[in-house]
Amino acid sequence: MPGTQADTTNNTRFGLLVLAILSILSFWKIFLINDLIWDDNCWLQSIYLTSTLQEFLDTGWTQLHRFPVGTFQYFFLGLHRHTDYFFIVWHALSLLTQFVSAVFLYLLIRELFKDKLLALFTAIGFLVFHLDQSLPYASVMNYRIGLALSIISLYLTVKACSERTRWGLLALAGLCALIAHSVFIEPAIALEPGRLAIIGYCFYAQHERGTGLVRKTLMRWSPFLALGLPLIIYKLTNKPYGIYQGTYTVDPWFFLDWKQNLREISDLLFFDWLSFWKLSRYADTWSFAILPVAILFFGYFLWRLRTAPAAAATGARPVLQASSGWKPMLLSRTSGVFALGFLFLLPPLLMVKFVGMNFYLKGTQNNAHAIFSQIGFAIILGNMMALAFSRIVRKHPAHKMQYFLLGSVLGLGVYYNNIGLDLYQDSWRRQTLFWKTFTARFPALPEKADFLFDVADGAPLSDLRVHCDFEVNLNLLYARTADPTQFRKYRVISLEDYHGTAVKRGVARLDDTPIERLTLWGREVLDPNQIVVVVYRYGQILVGQEVKQHIRDYREIPYSNWLDHELPPPQPPGGYPLRHRLRGF
Repeated sequence: MPGTQADTTNNTRFGLLVLAILSILSFWKIFLINDLIWDDNCWLQSIYLTSTLQEFLDTGWTQLHRFPVGTFQYFFLGLHRHTDYFFIVWHALSLLTQFVSAVFLYLLIRELFKDKLLALFTAIGFLVFHLDQSLPYASVMNYRIGLALSIISLYLTVKACSERTRWGLLALAGLCALIAHSVFIEPAIALEPGRLAIIGYCFYAQHERGTGLVRKTLMRWSPFLALGLPLIIYKLTNKPYGIYQGTYTVDPWFFLDWKQNLREISDLLFFDWLSFWKLSRYADTWSFAILPVAILFFGYFLWRLRTAPAAAATGARPVLQASSGWKPMLLSRTSGVFALGFLFLLPPLLMVKFVGMNFYLKGTQNNAHAIFSQIGFAIILGNMMALAFSRIVRKHPAHKMQYFLLGSVLGLGVYYNNIGLDLYQDSWRRQTLFWKTFTARFPALPEKADFLFDVADGAPLSDLRVHCDFEVNLNLLYARTADPTQFRKYRVISLEDYHGTAVKRGVARLDDTPIERLTLWGREVLDPNQIVVVVYRYGQILVGQEVKQHIRDYREIPYSNWLDHELPPPQPPGGYPLRHRLRGF
């Protein structure tokens, strides 16, 4: 028996070491990205424009009725304003949550099915094959903390129901679940059908059947239902307003568009992986170097794993009862694990569709809503990999090619993760080049000015799209003081904003009619007669009339009637106390 305990400890340590190495191989390059992506820009601008928590919440979070998340973002993004350690804290926390989530998923599956092989492959699938590639997206940090807390909660639930009910652990599981969905991110509540299933399975494995099984399952699950109901009621009765009016509109008939739903699910689960190969040209040297390293690592991992005890020898629980007609065959057990995987995979996706959002939009930046389906996806993949390993590798351990082939599949997943990070890194490099070119052209700006930016930086995931993308960096670069009331001296309308306004007005181009818009900082009006046009092409800045000199068909540009506006005389160059907040400078 001591030897068995020692083997268990060694296997656990080996599994944790594998997960730690995979976390580093897959995500270490996040530390090379020192930029904020997408709507983080508007929240970051709110950080620099406000002095108190309430002021920050009133820039959008109040309108969304998401006070706890807004509070977290205030203190999290506030590190960017008040310290020099924002990026190291953010990236370290991102990597830590990835690892912790994988570790507790491993513990969850091991405790639930008593199968170390299935547990290890599930955790590997979680790290290697990601449904979302939004790790460098700062405002989804709350998603990742919520996901980690949810997995911890599920693990504690299984521990609480394994042999005899441990009410202390069950209470702690409820607390983790409550914090996850009511403080950090609401979609975590969509994991509750999966929790109901694992509670039922725990009692089923204890030979509970019939009404006793149903009664005990519902009794242990009811506290989690009670904790989630207030959030559901609150969200259904309090609609977003202001700039977010119409957001998260409940659509109870979304399932009728089953063709679109199936198309999105199939793209998310199967076809998005193929699209990344078109982006391999953006992969840096490190990504290509990591690919063979990952393949060799997995090959060694599988070779070592060949001698691990089989599931049947480790006391693995059968999913179906061992009685006449329902033998605990591998197929039966596999089907049960697949069913559990889909119970964790589909509800989060369907919840997103229920509130009128898309869980999948092609492109790595747009699929953060799929993050809570990662548990189910990992269980399905883990089951497939464990099955393949048991049926192929263990039966033919002398055939070395199979280690290479299966290791190559897993290694390509690591490569896939690195490409995702390369795309963000490329966006940051190109954005930094643009701003360096701009500041070289304009060492100083007028005290106040409004700009139209037409920027083509060539990045597939360009972070220079809407007005707040430009405004936050423009004001950080040229701010003369750190005073929040003096921060937003420069306002921007981007080419994307321009087209959106033109579409609303039903015209091809905008005239000199004042442009009214609603922002996170209130309703404002821009005077087209005061807007200075800035065009960026191939590393060159063109301003106003310079566009006419360098672009032959400038008359076809929709904003050509604004090209005669000149930039007012600049202030003398001076100290810029916030410029160092941009790591590229």
